[in-house]
Amino acid sequence: MSLFASLERVVGAAHVAPAAHLGGLPVASPADEAEARALIELARADGLRLAPLGCGSKLAWAPPPARVDALLGTRRLAGVVEFVPGDGTLTARCGSTMAELAALVRAEGLELTPDVPRPERATLGGTLAAGASGPDRTRHGAGRLHVLGTRALLASGEVAKSGGRLVKNVTGYDLHRLYCGSFGSLALLLEASLRLFPAPEARRAAGFALDELGAALELARALHAARLPLRALTVTNARDAAWWVHVELVGRAAQLERDLARVAALRAPDEVLHGDDAAARAPRSCATPSPTPRTRASCASPCAAERLAPACGALLFDALHGLAHGAAVLQPAVATLDLALDGADRPTSPRARHARPRRARAAGRARAPARPRRRAARVLRDGARGRAGRAPRRQPRSDARLRHEARPREARALNPAELIDYAKSLDCVHCGLCVPSCPTYRLTGRESASPRGRIHMMRSVAEGTLEPDASFVDELDLCLACRNCESVCPSGVDYLHLLEHTRSGLKDSPARSWLARTMLAVGLEHVLTSRDMLSFSATVLRAAQRSGALKAAGAALGTLGQGLAALPEVPPAAERRPLPETTPAEGVVEGAVATLEGCVMPEMLGRVNRATVRVLAAAGREVRCPSGPTCCGSLHAHNGDLVTARHLARQMIERYDALRDEAWQPLPVVVNSAGCSAHMKDYGRLLADDPEYAERAAAFAARTYDFAEYLAQHALERLAPQLGAPEVAGPITWDDPCHLCHGQGVRAEPRALLDAVDAPRVELADSESCCGSAGLYSALRPADSAAILAPKLEALERSGARTLVTANPGCQMQWAGGVARQGLDVEVLHLAELLARALDAGQSRGASSASSAATAASEPSLRSGHSA
Repeated sequence: MSLFASLERVVGAAHVAPAAHLGGLPVASPADEAEARALIELARADGLRLAPLGCGSKLAWAPPPARVDALLGTRRLAGVVEFVPGDGTLTARCGSTMAELAALVRAEGLELTPDVPRPERATLGGTLAAGASGPDRTRHGAGRLHVLGTRALLASGEVAKSGGRLVKNVTGYDLHRLYCGSFGSLALLLEASLRLFPAPEARRAAGFALDELGAALELARALHAARLPLRALTVTNARDAAWWVHVELVGRAAQLERDLARVAALRAPDEVLHGDDAAARAPRSCATPSPTPRTRASCASPCAAERLAPACGALLFDALHGLAHGAAVLQPAVATLDLALDGADRPTSPRARHARPRRARAAGRARAPARPRRRAARVLRDGARGRAGRAPRRQPRSDARLRHEARPREARALNPAELIDYAKSLDCVHCGLCVPSCPTYRLTGRESASPRGRIHMMRSVAEGTLEPDASFVDELDLCLACRNCESVCPSGVDYLHLLEHTRSGLKDSPARSWLARTMLAVGLEHVLTSRDMLSFSATVLRAAQRSGALKAAGAALGTLGQGLAALPEVPPAAERRPLPETTPAEGVVEGAVATLEGCVMPEMLGRVNRATVRVLAAAGREVRCPSGPTCCGSLHAHNGDLVTARHLARQMIERYDALRDEAWQPLPVVVNSAGCSAHMKDYGRLLADDPEYAERAAAFAARTYDFAEYLAQHALERLAPQLGAPEVAGPITWDDPCHLCHGQGVRAEPRALLDAVDAPRVELADSESCCGSAGLYSALRPADSAAILAPKLEALERSGARTLVTANPGCQMQWAGGVARQGLDVEVLHLAELLARALDAGQSRGASSASSAATAASEPSLRSGHSA
């Protein structure tokens, strides 16, 4: 029986055809796994040699096998097995083209990587087997890094499974990483599960034409050093033999306009593209073949290339005239430059080179040349094989590897072992689920501005491959510490405490600006810890606001002025009076609680404190408030002043442990500030190493409640009948404070209280994302804070709500300022204020009902008197 006939018996005559461009070899295309296995068994029985074939787009990328009897086509092994947009995962059969899969995920606002050349012809299996990457490698890293699992058919006919369909897999060795780049020599890929990424809101691209490669590489390095939200950064020689630098930026539209201006400041672009054109025009392969293949040895400038940072991911695309069994093929590729970083040139991708800790060197000794990674340093095959299968001569080693300059390491100002909690950083598996939830990543589009990127940088500092310089500090300061990443992390990474630990080591670092150091030192160490200083500062600020002096001086004060100008108006002194030490319960007493007056609350939101006490009293609780400064230390801890934070925690424990009920038990502590309650619940960890306070701190944390949490769990039954329809302008909506929903996991309780209020309620889109307040963040980084709030203001306007309710003073002030600037007719209230209004309405309703009952009771006697 002929070979064609044998193959037709397995897959059908319609699915076996000769490949004219491959010497007439038969191509058998199975429809499913069973037919593919039958072909393998046929080949074993007859001693045939099969080679997998997708669309043939990368035939010239690898040497052809010495003998091939037939080809196993995969195009019928296509289709989507599972697509879960919420998890950001896709499982597809490997005969599917990359264009088909990209269109599917794009409809759900996601992005598929790698963005390979000719995606309409590149199959998923061929892309993985060739280990291909595209220009988006700059942003996402190599394509193989995002393969979660595979199903592959081995030469024995067995199916091998590796990994899984989830971003976080613990199923053993990553066998699927071996398949990537094996060119089908290990197995036939049947299915692959991929990790997806959120599609950027906007794209911008710029192109630059240069005559010399050295100048092109220098420009590429400058673009990377500018810390732009890069998606792609490529250098090609595809345009009239001139070198073309293409940079693609992604992120929010408003931010990208500013980024393009920064790009233009380096060099005026010859071409600017927007939207989909920016990605469509990114160089992937050359338009026309070069008459003579050019290699890096003949055209690169080593001195310029040596200084090119690895994370720019610059790919030198060369037009190579390849031959695959007589057919001319265009292929990209050449080299990925992967060099040691210097100073501020930090990876844009967390998948950049991650070296092991280096041995200590004697003081003053120059650093030895770093050894590049084997895969990244070698030049990929840059010449196609001839008709006879003869490979071009290998380039000399000196030309195929970029050398490093020996540079002496500057003396460290900090001890990385003390600066980074290295053990906790290892909990992060870099799965990327935190990335789309991070507000600063949404704002900038930079990997280094995401939790995953920051942890990668922390780990690199601890390993000695990255200096804790100004850029490193700035990325940490950009973080809001909103803890959104902790809610979505499958590994339970303790990100906030990693951040606090690192910031603590950098608190007085000269890498931080003098303004930031001064504001933190004055604000944290002198103002927040003193009631007199807080009162004095509030009085001065109110005078400056009322006189207009603050507005006039805002421009001159720069960032500080912008932050102060964004603050809401300070209330008069009469509204800043302290709470009474004891407030009796209303009606039947059901217990006593302690409450926190706080540091900023009495001066800026004293009405919220009074509303809190009133609601607790109406719920039958006697409310006690200790006198004196009661700063919990949350702002200190989040900004790295852990010494002061621990001191304040001990003060709080002493003060509140002294408040006891009739059975001499410590009182529950009810806190109306979500940031404070989250931090106070963390006292057990904060003082875990303090032998005197560790046990007391854990007990204190266990009896601390957020205001909404306590009412919903212990007092809603008593409180609900007293609530009426509060006096509000229209529908109300709820915005989750970050440290309430992410820090404490309190989500249902405030909604239960709002449901007890007689008022229409609408949901706020993306209510768990940060509003940009973040304690001192709005004062230290007002522009970033306002940009983070902007999409939330848009969501508020779309919701149609007239009253926004939240439960954190920073959030309340941030929302009030944003609503005022936007000119929205929306009132911003604390949950305690809304409940207090509902109590007023309930009492009015009760009084009205009592009056009506009295009137009704008197009417019969009046009528009987009239009849008499």
